[in-house]
Amino acid sequence: MCLLAVSAAWAQKTVQGALAEDETWSGTVMLDGYVYVPNGVTLTIEEGTVIQGLAADNISNADAISALIVSRGGVIEAEGTADEPIIFTSEFDDVTDDDDLNLDDETESRGLWGGVIIMGKAPIGAASTEATIEGLPEGDGTIYGGEVADDYSGTLKYVSIRHGGSEFAPDEEINGLTLGGVGSKTVIEHVEVVYNLDDGIEFFGGTVSVKWGLVAYCGDDGFDWDLGWRGNGQFWCVIGDTEEGDHGGELDGAKPDDNALYANPSVYNFTFIGGYDGSVNNAKNEHAILLRDGSAGTLANGVIAGYNNYALQIEETDQSKSSFGYMKDGDLKLLNNIWHDFGAGDSWDDVILPTPETSSSSHLDDVKSHLSDNNNELAQSGIDVTKRGKGLSVVPGIGSLADTKGSATPSGSWFSTADYIGAFEPGTVGWGEEWTAVEVYGLASFDAALSTRYTNVVNTNLYPNPANDFARLAFGLESNEQINIQITNLTGKVVMDLGSANYTSGNNIIEINVEALNSGVYFINLVSDKTRFTQRLIKE
Repeated sequence: MCLLAVSAAWAQKTVQGALAEDETWSGTVMLDGYVYVPNGVTLTIEEGTVIQGLAADNISNADAISALIVSRGGVIEAEGTADEPIIFTSEFDDVTDDDDLNLDDETESRGLWGGVIIMGKAPIGAASTEATIEGLPEGDGTIYGGEVADDYSGTLKYVSIRHGGSEFAPDEEINGLTLGGVGSKTVIEHVEVVYNLDDGIEFFGGTVSVKWGLVAYCGDDGFDWDLGWRGNGQFWCVIGDTEEGDHGGELDGAKPDDNALYANPSVYNFTFIGGYDGSVNNAKNEHAILLRDGSAGTLANGVIAGYNNYALQIEETDQSKSSFGYMKDGDLKLLNNIWHDFGAGDSWDDVILPTPETSSSSHLDDVKSHLSDNNNELAQSGIDVTKRGKGLSVVPGIGSLADTKGSATPSGSWFSTADYIGAFEPGTVGWGEEWTAVEVYGLASFDAALSTRYTNVVNTNLYPNPANDFARLAFGLESNEQINIQITNLTGKVVMDLGSANYTSGNNIIEINVEALNSGVYFINLVSDKTRFTQRLIKE
């Protein structure tokens, strides 16, 4: 690896060790090893500030990595804006030059410094009421957990964390943003983690909630929770690299698995896109979502797409409580999600992975029933995962299934109203525009204009719906097109192929004989080079 550090003259200050009193950072700040915000101290970071971590070889003391560590009782107030986000990155990253790092080379894009760690006094589901962040020096400054559910550790808004995850021991890396026992009064909104060597954002217990969270091109999991996290999440997005990365969500319950304080969060409106772009590639992508170690919770209104292997594993064990058991009891719920494009296959039987050796004979059927009963669909959402870079728009188009499918409604005043599926409102400019490294590096597009790939179809109407014998689909086209029309069931299986035909611009009407279909929910799919449109059909 050949990387040149940004000139030290840029740094207004270099910081090392524990802050002795309240401080305000602005301009450019260098982290020289572990930098602690200890109990009773508040660190304020002004909008537009750039914080750069020194690489391990350049740290002036014996610390293994550079990281910002907010200890229990410490407070961080970091409020950037869309125009001037706060950026945490490596000393090798000149944020004024989008091309200074070779993003295709992991040694020049990931693991260049540590990350951001925040610890609080909220409850955790571990063997003890307190724990230490693994790999950090033991002491008061690295302990998290307690009994203050509404603890306050500060505010993060419009914060971009880039190129972190440095190893502190062989095969032991730090997450981009680590939240240990962080309490519910802490505010975290509009935060991204990009090109981290390990996980993007990880929760170790606590009650903190995160809204508008973006994780992209990380070397391991997108989001990870454990030790009884009981906060909320909304508007989460994961974008996977085709060469690296694993689960969209690795979602663990507690230690031990049957701990009374198990993870039970509620996450609504998320988009998890893996590294699968239509062909299996180097990204590990073992599962899009893995629920294990007794995790419960609610995952609702999500788009889960583009993973090299499986869509879902819900662990079933002989423990008194397991994630599968919570699903059966109603404490684990997957509601109104759209799933598509998995390397393992095209049906629920293909993409659900039972727990090897410990699953009951009815495991697969039970999971399939749960998904079907709770309005999950194996169908195209309106996000084309075969596109990458600027061609990948994470914002679905108007008329896509993500737009037209009904959404589950969360309870509680913390959640924002969102009557669509996924992290981004269809047909709008996504909330990652302007302030994110994803936008700067061209890893995806938030531009609604790129979502119009599916909008050659306009002015649709299906009648009658529900239908008993015949249904008529009326649709307008903006231009002449050859379109293939198929009807699929909830598992994505084609149950009727109406073939391809040439349709003209303007209004078109097709009559469909649905008499042979069993009662239930189906999807009429119009597919061509310019069109991918889905219309729900209910057969009486």
